[in-house]
Amino acid sequence: MDHDNRGKCIIFSHEKFDSHLQLHERKETDKDVQKLNECLKKYGFDVMVYQDLRYEVIFEKIGEVALEDHSKNDCLMIIILTHGNENPYEGEILYARNRHYKLELITSAFNGVLVGKPKIFIIQVNNTYH
Repeated sequence: MDHDNRGKCIIFSHEKFDSHLQLHERKETDKDVQKLNECLKKYGFDVMVYQDLRYEVIFEKIGEVALEDHSKNDCLMIIILTHGNENPYEGEILYARNRHYKLELITSAFNGVLVGKPKIFIIQVNNTYH
């Protein structure tokens, strides 16, 4: 990795969820975020942390990152800390504050973006079954 910057890391951390989802709070997620933030900054990443975002805002942020100029970065990292499960009809499901969505929507947003550069996705979920 020989660019000017290591890269950008976006962390989506979800602790609280709207009541209609009937999901418990992920009370320890702030500790994970703190440790990830400290570690990744030591390695030269520009880290952005977003807490408890609604579905619409998550994809607004993803769209903004996909359109940025990453030519001086080595890679892009997306970390999602939330509830989730695998649904036989929809595949891997993650939860935003207000609703669930497919993991594929996140990864596919970067198809054709950052060609030739690593795109790293780290997903930490508490399994939830409905």
